[in-house]
Amino acid sequence: MGDRCWLRIEFTPHDLDKFNEVLKDQIWNNAWWDEIDNEGGDGRPMCVQVHEANYGWYDEMELLKNAKLTFRMFHGSGGGYGSGTAACYMGKMVEMDTSHEDQPVVVVTKDGPDSHGLEQAQEYYELSEKIDLYFKDDFRSHVMRAVEDNNETKLQGSAE
Repeated sequence: MGDRCWLRIEFTPHDLDKFNEVLKDQIWNNAWWDEIDNEGGDGRPMCVQVHEANYGWYDEMELLKNAKLTFRMFHGSGGGYGSGTAACYMGKMVEMDTSHEDQPVVVVTKDGPDSHGLEQAQEYYELSEKIDLYFKDDFRSHVMRAVEDNNETKLQGSAE
């Protein structure tokens, strides 16, 4: 059965078909989610909840990342892990532990804050800014998507 928790995921309604394709194995009763918090549009993301996400949907998040989708996700704690969040922008994803208010946290010891955790937090917020722009249904976000797609194509071409 696994270790289950709640999960909330935000994405643009324009990408719904892509999410449905990637998450087709999770579809039950015509949807892969249990509840819609917000249907999105007008620059707002679609926000859905999964009530019993197995292991915080770790495997599903990897599938969405590998499909180069853009989303933000929050999940509750399970038996062997704490609450967390992920920011994924066109396949680049950062995952972090969170506070009870869904805010990313960085471990602080007697020697000070964890430097890797600080770098992750910075990258999380940088990706979140890009995600917020991506969610907006305006000209700037469409240009930004096209530039990112073009840069990705150039990078793939140079690696071959």
